[in-house]
Amino acid sequence: MKLLFVLISFALVGHVLVAELEEYIEQVTLTNDDIKQAKEFMPTIIKNMIVRPDVYGIEAMVMMLAMPEKLECVLQKPKFIYEIPKPGSSVNRDPGQKIMYFKDKLEFQKMMQSAISAVKTSSLDPYLDPNQAPNLAPSLDPNQNLDPPTVLLRALNLDPNQNPNLASSSDPNQNLGLSTVLPRERIDAPTKFKKENLAGLLIERRIQPIGTHRIIRSLALTSLGSARRVMTLEAITTVLRQDDPHFQNLEMMCRLAGVFRSIKYSTYIYNIEMVNGYCFIIDETFSGGHVYTFFENEFWKVDTETWSRATRFSSEYQ
Repeated sequence: MKLLFVLISFALVGHVLVAELEEYIEQVTLTNDDIKQAKEFMPTIIKNMIVRPDVYGIEAMVMMLAMPEKLECVLQKPKFIYEIPKPGSSVNRDPGQKIMYFKDKLEFQKMMQSAISAVKTSSLDPYLDPNQAPNLAPSLDPNQNLDPPTVLLRALNLDPNQNPNLASSSDPNQNLGLSTVLPRERIDAPTKFKKENLAGLLIERRIQPIGTHRIIRSLALTSLGSARRVMTLEAITTVLRQDDPHFQNLEMMCRLAGVFRSIKYSTYIYNIEMVNGYCFIIDETFSGGHVYTFFENEFWKVDTETWSRATRFSSEYQ
């Protein structure tokens, strides 16, 4: 009886973790679609985010604009309360581990959708009938319940209509089975928690399916992250070339440079600090930080040995 209880608990926890990951992939996909549809508005959206440090912290902007696939990173200032993560836990290494700070990272994607919606809505003529402006309407209903196969296919730029074996199931709550991605016999979950059936299912999953699902989901998120950076790099480069007076302020320029570096170099920026007139951009690869400041109204990277000019920041995006 104890063995049955343990097996049931393990199966339920695994289902919750997979459901969380699929929900997150869905939201990242929806956000990418919104960004694509809002291409002409994205420079304004990014600028609005940069100049609102009270709303958009650097971690939030990085997850929203640059690195949505960074599920294993530990947030410095989470909004929600979580259990203390175990050292070394990562959804990418072990499919049985939790997504680190799942609620915050899911909310970041919804915040991005809201930021896009706010700018697009404000750009509409108040007397314009929404039915006469279909191109400005969201491409997808944010509350639409997409099943995992559809989400993954769209993330990988595959057309379900041209891939009948990968087509979505009519059951929106169906988990992504191996039969949707590989030409082999499908393994169905047991309808009743029978000891022998459940044990057999867990053995099967340990041998193949979970590993396969992890690879597929990882591929989907990697693809989504890359696609997002392509779109947002173009937009943030436009912002940098506008010579906006907001970014003559060191803190605002530091935030903008931090997000730009995260997008261009695919690196997770987790903090920026202002110290004695210098901007420190701290990422996961360089604990000392990248240091910038203004010299004669130009934004320069600083040589930290001599604290003199090293390279113009503009050289990174021109």
